[in-house]
Amino acid sequence: MIRNGKYAIYRGKEYNISGKRAVKDDHIQILSWKESDVKNEFIPINVEYNKKYGVFQCIKDVPKSEITAAYRIKTRAIYKGMENAMFIGTNDPNKIGISIKCGYHDQARKETLIKLGFREGMHEQGYMLYENEISYDDPDLELTEIRTELDIDKL
Repeated sequence: MIRNGKYAIYRGKEYNISGKRAVKDDHIQILSWKESDVKNEFIPINVEYNKKYGVFQCIKDVPKSEITAAYRIKTRAIYKGMENAMFIGTNDPNKIGISIKCGYHDQARKETLIKLGFREGMHEQGYMLYENEISYDDPDLELTEIRTELDIDKL
């Protein structure tokens, strides 16, 4: 699973930290995708939209004093030695979509990417993006989570 964003530990469980402000300054808003959290005073949000797409979300404002840890997680991908891959969408739940930058004049990198099965994607100023869908169980795919602790009082 690819995790990118801010997370908090509340009552022993990990939740995403919402990008929205809580009603009270000494609280933060956390998100859950589990319907069972509604019985723990979480409030369903985006009900019609989520129903349309078959997902569930709920939120809860919680006191910062009840948060035992807060951190940011950024997942990074390396594929066959190619670093700094960005994640892109894919329709295959068993694969991860990745995109790698290549400067217009970096012929060696371009040839390597094509040899690895990447195809030309979007053109950006000064570089081209090469895209590929990689199976999660590909032994040449390395996913690493980089965790940075956050100051709970500053949330």
